[in-house]
Amino acid sequence: MKRNYRSKKVIPFINRVDRDRVVNQRSLVQQARMLTPAGFMVEMWDETDWVVKSGRLVNESSKKNTRATLSFRFSKNLGGNPLPEMWGDIAKALVLIRYHRSNQTMSNQRQFVKAFSYIAQVAISSGITPERVNHEVLDSACMMISKHYQVSTAYNMHKAVAEVASNFDANGLAVTVFDYKYSRMRRPETSGGTSGLRLDDPKAKDYISDKLIPMDVMRCIGELYLSVPKNHKYRQYVLMLSLFAILGRRFSEISLIPLQHVSQDREGFSFLYYFPRKTSKGNKVSPKERVYLPSDAVELVKDIVSEAQDVSRAPRDTAIAMRLNKGPDLNFLHAYMHKDRIYKEDLVELGLNSQLLSGNAWLKKNGLTYADHEKLNSQGKKPPHPMRYTKVEHLIDYLKKDFSASLLEPLFIDDSRKKYYLQDLMFVRFQGLSSGAYASWLSTYITHAMFSRFIGSYLSELVSQFCQHELKSKFTSHQFRHTINTLVDEGGMSDALQTEWFGRKNLADTKAYQHTTREQKILAIMDLAKEGNIGGVISKELKKVPVERQDAFLKARIKGVHDVGVGICVHSFSQNSCERHLQCSAQCRDFVWVKDDTDRVDEVKRQYAMTIVAQETALQAEKSGKGRYSSDWVKHNNKKIVTLKEELGDMGVAEFDPVQYLKGVSS
Repeated sequence: MKRNYRSKKVIPFINRVDRDRVVNQRSLVQQARMLTPAGFMVEMWDETDWVVKSGRLVNESSKKNTRATLSFRFSKNLGGNPLPEMWGDIAKALVLIRYHRSNQTMSNQRQFVKAFSYIAQVAISSGITPERVNHEVLDSACMMISKHYQVSTAYNMHKAVAEVASNFDANGLAVTVFDYKYSRMRRPETSGGTSGLRLDDPKAKDYISDKLIPMDVMRCIGELYLSVPKNHKYRQYVLMLSLFAILGRRFSEISLIPLQHVSQDREGFSFLYYFPRKTSKGNKVSPKERVYLPSDAVELVKDIVSEAQDVSRAPRDTAIAMRLNKGPDLNFLHAYMHKDRIYKEDLVELGLNSQLLSGNAWLKKNGLTYADHEKLNSQGKKPPHPMRYTKVEHLIDYLKKDFSASLLEPLFIDDSRKKYYLQDLMFVRFQGLSSGAYASWLSTYITHAMFSRFIGSYLSELVSQFCQHELKSKFTSHQFRHTINTLVDEGGMSDALQTEWFGRKNLADTKAYQHTTREQKILAIMDLAKEGNIGGVISKELKKVPVERQDAFLKARIKGVHDVGVGICVHSFSQNSCERHLQCSAQCRDFVWVKDDTDRVDEVKRQYAMTIVAQETALQAEKSGKGRYSSDWVKHNNKKIVTLKEELGDMGVAEFDPVQYLKGVSS
């Protein structure tokens, strides 16, 4: 089977790599056992199921966990039995090393162990020990994973198998040197779209991805923002929905956005700070990033940010008190600390549930209430059943029962080592109780589960109460990211700029969020061409084609739509590679531009000015006779200058001095 090879990304963990692979395995296990990161205990090693109660693995993005379990077992598809002997020890060692070196969350660690279990299963069934694992074992494990899991999960587990192989290579755990990547591993096709449709098929133009937010949802969010009262208990969620609809950030990037005002850079562009954070990552030191605001939405975002600070003021004060007290905010109990007995009427005055002393309430169930046979009722008579009371210390126990010390830990540490706590978030709320009430003595952040429950259970009721339109569609917070990305893509933003604005590292990831189909992009360019609104060789050729044949001509010439900065390439790269090596503006027949596309003016000016400078250099070299290929460069630059100058004219730039432009840029 053909294999792909990858560069080594793992450095050895053991001090010395021995020629004996079994010795290396024992060294790895021995040194890994010496690691005692937060949440792990030495005595856990011999257990099959590790229970972690603190540290990064518990504090996952937008989740409020108090404990997590990591099981070193075969996947449930393989029986779920514990990993045997050395296989289990190696798996435990690699997990601790991953935790020590990187920042993966518990779900990612579990997936890593599952992938490892498939390698162990194939090896054990073939009578192969860890040091004798070979490429065939890894390939068989990956093929089995593909059969047992969906494409997206299998893709991540295939990456985990490659990571296991890299660790084996780096630490000399096997005789074989793998340098491994599964040959059939492919990124899942998550970008949507309708392939294979004819351009004259009505579906080609009307297709809408199910990953986009329907228009009725956007309309209802706007109405809710305008009509839901500012003191409404769900107002915070409405503000968050509004930011999702404007910025298209990940859930945790909005729910955990730092407390701030809208800022401006030196050029006057408005932005907000946020911490880029995927759900696959845990807490770590990370730099704050800027998300620049759409110019038309700046004032709206300012209003949302200002209101969010006001709505969260009381919970934020509680969060501050929680940090000072190292526990719940008990300041409201101050006047009652001297009382021996707390009765029902005292609970009402404190704003607590009056039923705490009766029924199945926590105090009653735990035997912390007492009967007062002498207490008279409001009418001055003895009630048929004696009135009950509790003591202040018992009430404090009740108030502390839902407190979690994790709420006092920093949620972020920026690159200047500044720590951000619960009180430093823009969105803070009181913690909900099982009774449906809110605990004014405990504050928390909004988790994904809370937000999903609001969307699924309470949003429709809110819409029916405050909106003129009905909400018929279901949606998730992540669909806003797909929607905004698709809109800016249709608006002409380059893929590189999209990747930067959405806080991604990989340009390929952006493609998965663009849901304008190839057919829709082609049809849009064809419409602009027929209206005379595009420039380039195609537009000149189109003028010579009879009207009745223009559609056929455009279908034959426009095979794709690719943003290339200064314009659009309509070449089909699936048929053959670029003949001009991506030098689109050098009078390429497949290069076009939209005439009124003012967003590209700056890039066209930049390339035009740089080409002028390059041309002057080539001419000087040609005159001196030193430049061997100067004449070729002169011809090439001339083509670019003619094209870019024509493009500037179509965009309304009548006069442009490239020398002055470059001076302005350099200064």
